[in-house]
Amino acid sequence: MCFKAWNKNRYLKILIAVFFLLSAAVSLFCQTTVFEGSLGPGDTRLGKYFDTHTVQLSSGMRVVAVLTSSDFDSYLFVESPGGLERNNDDYGEDETNSRLEFISTEDGEWKFKVSTVEDNSEGNYKLTITKEYLGEATAYSGVLDREDPIAMKGEYYDSYSFRARANQRIVITMESDDFDSYLVVEQPSGYPRMNDDYHDESQSLIDFITETAGEYRIFATSTFPAAKGVYKLSIL
Repeated sequence: MCFKAWNKNRYLKILIAVFFLLSAAVSLFCQTTVFEGSLGPGDTRLGKYFDTHTVQLSSGMRVVAVLTSSDFDSYLFVESPGGLERNNDDYGEDETNSRLEFISTEDGEWKFKVSTVEDNSEGNYKLTITKEYLGEATAYSGVLDREDPIAMKGEYYDSYSFRARANQRIVITMESDDFDSYLVVEQPSGYPRMNDDYHDESQSLIDFITETAGEYRIFATSTFPAAKGVYKLSIL
C-alpha cells in the first residue's frame, strides 16, 4: 500500500510540474497587459487630451491593442522605437472603440497613445495589449527610389530571397510611413501570394504555410506607381 501511495503522490507531483511548465511556456509566448485610466484636465494636451503607455516588444511579435471607452470616441496611436506610427479610430459596431493589430519589427520600447476623436472629450478608458511571440525575425531596411527596377505598372521594387522547408510557417511583413506598401511572394511553383493592406495602409503582411521546399522570392514594392521612400521588411 505504501508503494502504491508513493506512486500516486509522485504521479501528482509530475502532473503539477507539467502544469506549471506549460503555464510558464504560455506566459512566455503570449502575454496580455491592461491599462485603465482617464482623459481630462491634467493630461498632456495637443488639441486633444492623451495618455502614453509604454510596452517592451521584441521583433517578431504579433501585437493586438484594443482601446475601449463608454465616455468618448477613442483614438489609438502606436509609435515604434524608430518613430514609425500607425493609428486607428473606429473598431466595432458602435464606432467608439479602436483596435490595432501588427507584427513588431523592432526591439525596444513602443509607445501606445490613448486619445479622442473630438476636442475636449473626457472620460474613462481601458487599453488591452496582447503580444504573442512568433519567432526570431530577420529584418531588413530598404528604400524604394529611382535606382530600383520598375514593375510593369511603374512601381519601384526590391527583391529578396530565402529558402524554406515544406510545411513551414512563414510570416512576412512590410511597413512604411512614406508610401502604401505592397508585398508579393513568389513560390517555387510560380504561384504568387500578395497583400496590400494589413489593418492599415502602412503595413502589408503575408502569413502562409509553405507547400514545397525550395527558394522563395519576396518583392517589396508599393501600391501606386513611382512611390518612393523608406520601408522595413521582416521575415520569420
